Order: sequence, then C-alpha cells, then structure tokens
Amino acid sequence: MLGNLYFFLIGGITTALAFMAVGILNSHGFKSLDDFSGIGKKMPLVCLALVMAGLSFAGVPPFGGFIGKYLVFTAAIEANLSWLAVIGVLTSILQTAYLFRLIYVMYGKPSKDETSIKESKRILVPIFILAGTLIILGLFPNIVLNLINPAVDQLKAIIPNLPVI
Repeated sequence: MLGNLYFFLIGGITTALAFMAVGILNSHGFKSLDDFSGIGKKMPLVCLALVMAGLSFAGVPPFGGFIGKYLVFTAAIEANLSWLAVIGVLTSILQTAYLFRLIYVMYGKPSKDETSIKESKRILVPIFILAGTLIILGLFPNIVLNLINPAVDQLKAIIPNLPVI
C-alpha cells in the first residue's frame, strides 16, 4: 500500500513534468513526433526536462519512478504475485524503448529548419522544480514515505483485510 501511494505521487509529478514540457514544445508549433526532429539542440532545457520525465516513467535511477516501481514490484513479489512484477518489468522495458525513440528524434535527427528558439526562463522554473523533485524523491524517498506511512496505518485500521499491494 505504501509503495502504491508513493508510485501514484511520483506518477503525478512525472506526468505533470512531461505535459508541461510537451505543452511548451506544442506552443512553439511542434505537434507531432516528426516535428520534434532536432529540437533538442533548439530547446535544450525543455527537452532535457522531457527526457528526465521519460527516465522517471521508465524507472531509471536516480529518479523517483525507480523507487516507486521498486516498491510496487517488491510488494507484488512478497504477496506471491511475481507474475505481476514480471509484467511490470516488461512494460518498463517497453517504456524505455519508446523513450529511446524520442531521444533519437530530438537529438539524433536533423532539424527541419535552423530557426533558433529562446527558452523563457520564467516557464522553465516550474519545470525544473518538478524535475528536481523527481531526483530528490528518487535519492531520498523517506521524505515522502514518512509522510505517507500514517495514512497507510489509518487505512489498515479502517479496512483490516486491506491487501498488501
């Protein structure tokens, strides 16, 4: 239960970061994956934030997504649901493959035009607050786990047969 709540929190932060980064790219006219060709050189900070979100989604250390997936997969194994953990690992591998495709398009493909784009520092502040949060919670998950644990204890008191995962 604790791992699930942590996973949901990290998922929300990661999703917010990804949507903010893609929203900024969309506001500059980049709508499809093909439009993202070479954008990593034009808007390096926004693209870095998008890559960081992708790495957290994929469960790569030191991002919070790694700890979230670790807690959920470990709980599944402890509950004798190892098959569920295997499916989770396989979907993480699939997520990573999609991330590599995005990175290749943003950094490996040539840009369609050479127009430079100035990244607004004002817009980058909330993006890098979220990105920093993903790293901090990946390195120090107890910051949040200690806050979540009393809620889990209350749920266990209210619902005595609450499943572990």
